[in-house]
Amino acid sequence: MFSLQDGKKLVPAGKLDHHSDIVTSVMVHEGKILSGSHDRSIHVVDPATGRSLLKIPRAHKAGVSALAYDTDTDTITSGSYDQRVKVWSKDGVCMHELKGLSDTVTGLEYNPVTKTIWVAANSPQPLIFDAASVINVTEYVSGVVPAHRAEMRLFQKLYWFQETQEMMGTTNLREVIVWRWSPTRPVTTLHVGDLPPEALCYSPSMLQFFSVGGDNLLRVWDPPSQKPNEFVYNQKPLGGHTAPIHCVAFDPELDVLITGSSDTTVKIWSYVPLIKEPGDRADSAVAAVSLSSASGAGPSREHSSFLPPIATRPSSTGAGVTAQPADASEPQPSLPPQPPPQQQQQQ
Repeated sequence: MFSLQDGKKLVPAGKLDHHSDIVTSVMVHEGKILSGSHDRSIHVVDPATGRSLLKIPRAHKAGVSALAYDTDTDTITSGSYDQRVKVWSKDGVCMHELKGLSDTVTGLEYNPVTKTIWVAANSPQPLIFDAASVINVTEYVSGVVPAHRAEMRLFQKLYWFQETQEMMGTTNLREVIVWRWSPTRPVTTLHVGDLPPEALCYSPSMLQFFSVGGDNLLRVWDPPSQKPNEFVYNQKPLGGHTAPIHCVAFDPELDVLITGSSDTTVKIWSYVPLIKEPGDRADSAVAAVSLSSASGAGPSREHSSFLPPIATRPSSTGAGVTAQPADASEPQPSLPPQPPPQQQQQQ
């Protein structure tokens, strides 16, 4: 260990002898020293007393080459010459193991902004893993590596700087590449069929968003539950309109979706059919009710998918419809009451 004396000179202040071979990695977290070595062990030491707080004697099949600390979950991540990455609990229990890397793990860092683990293994680009599930999300993060000389570049070391919120990496081309998280940078591109989308909206209750356009379809974009990265979506197109859909809105209080189309209708979509009490007269503004899809019953809410439209309302115009709240100060038009079904048949 080292300390400053007189504000000018750096001198040795102590020594720790917990390893029996070359020490390859050291880091400090909350006043504790973490170290990894060619002797395959990982140590967590209290520098004030020199006492070992945690020892993982055989962390890998080969020497430990890199360490990182997840400040959100208090876990230790280690990389090794055995081409593997392991995630350890604060009690020294291996929680996850990453296999299949092509070379020694030369760099390892945790990014607390995106909650991801970055790995360098003499690889053409850093490998990025979701910290919670250790799923490889590298392919979903675009623009990680500069295009210039990309075929020659191998990443060797990684460093996270909390003060500037930057990740830095060194390469065999004598470069230092800097990444900075930006909330305004697109994280992915989603393809929406053959025609451009005309409107989007979002459901905070189901964590889904919806797109509509000229192909007459409502698309439900559903984050798959088995993947933690929120920017990966599965799309499920739903029919219901016979002409282009120009607008879409979500009502979080009623948990319903509303679409307006060139087919002169406004359709209401819901996860649960709206059921009226026996004897209630149907709303005169609702021209038709549909609770089943062409293939039978619609999917359930457990699968984060909408049922077919529960109601269709004719629009006053043949163009797109924008849902707006009614003004209570203006008289609302009403249609004459509809006769019961038996009277309709007699007529």
